[in-house]
Formats: sequence, C-alpha cells, structure tokens
Amino acid sequence: MLFFVDPEQDWMPKCPFHLLTGYDCPGCGTGRAFYRILHGKITEGLAYNPILIIALPYLLLLFYLQYFGGKGRFPRLYDRLTGRFAIGVILILFLGYWIVRNLFDFTAC
Repeated sequence: MLFFVDPEQDWMPKCPFHLLTGYDCPGCGTGRAFYRILHGKITEGLAYNPILIIALPYLLLLFYLQYFGGKGRFPRLYDRLTGRFAIGVILILFLGYWIVRNLFDFTAC
C-alpha cells in the first residue's frame, strides 16, 4: 500500500510525539523514507531517516531467521542477534540517533 500512497499527503497521520513536543522521534520520516526507497529514490529516502541503513538489513535478517527457517539453520546467529548484548547495542544506537537528530535539527516530520 505504501507504494501507492504518498505519506506527505495532508490526510496522513502525523507523529504524535512530534506534535506534542516539537522534537522528532527515531521513527519520524520512516513512512516517507520507505515511499522514496520503493520508488527508487534511495538517497532521498535515507535522508528522511538514515537509521534505516542499520535497521532495515537487521530487521530483514531477523524476519528470515524467524519465519523462513533460519532460526533452525543458524541458531547461534539468531541468539546473538536477539541476545541482551545486541538489544543493548540497538537501544544505545536508537537513543543516540534520537538525541543527535534533534540536536542538529534533521527535519523529518
């Protein structure tokens, strides 16, 4: 559906965190980023939310491991990607990204 609906249209929902605080959340701009990437405008899409560079491959790998038999074939990889250390690194990355994007005013929402 995101291929056909441009998230920049006025009727699309806005980020509640941004509306309440004026700051961008880590997910702000993700819909527009996916829309641009799906239409072949990868650099434009990544400009809306650059954390996708890290998150998208990680999420796709987890999706494969969880739903397409990868967990059985690569149990150690699954354990490492979903263990405490990995979750801690992801949390630190997202919190750091959240702070940096608001300090340097990367306007996504």
